[in-house]
Amino acid sequence: MTDRNLTTVNIGSDAQKHLKKMASHHGLSQINFLNASVSYFRKTGINPAEEIYSPREEIAKLTKRVDEVIRFLQTHEKQKLSPLMERLILLEKQLKENYSKIITVDDLNRVQKEIATLVQNLQLNNQNQGQLIREGFKNVHENSETIYTHQKRIIALLALMFEAFKNRNMTGGFRETDIKNFEHALSQI
Repeated sequence: MTDRNLTTVNIGSDAQKHLKKMASHHGLSQINFLNASVSYFRKTGINPAEEIYSPREEIAKLTKRVDEVIRFLQTHEKQKLSPLMERLILLEKQLKENYSKIITVDDLNRVQKEIATLVQNLQLNNQNQGQLIREGFKNVHENSETIYTHQKRIIALLALMFEAFKNRNMTGGFRETDIKNFEHALSQI
């Protein structure tokens, strides 16, 4: 950077010493170093008269601030998120327990098959009893007890089914009127 229109600049003797060191460190003459410095400050907009902060100090301040934010987040996590996670785990456990108690379609199908089997046995016993009576069979009393036992089992099964439906809100779709009608029908038996 040579400029043919050179001027003189007055600087202090300490500044002169630093100018020589910095210029030689960068491999420039003092004139070229001063011209480059003026260009640098003009392009960057940095005011050389303002206090210069050390990048290390600024990084340390920034690191301190980031550490404060991290500590805040950790404290917030302990105070807010940990109880929330514990509550979610408890809710999941309760849901699993409730789901294990739900009456499923398979359970209802098994009950329906059992009822159908009991009804079929009851019908067969009634037919057998009628036939035995017609034939004059003497042990009608024994067959009556068998029929009575089957009837008691059907009633007990229906009562258990009703209690299961009444005690489970999760069966999905039993209206209060259906439950009352079922209860009324059981009381008529």
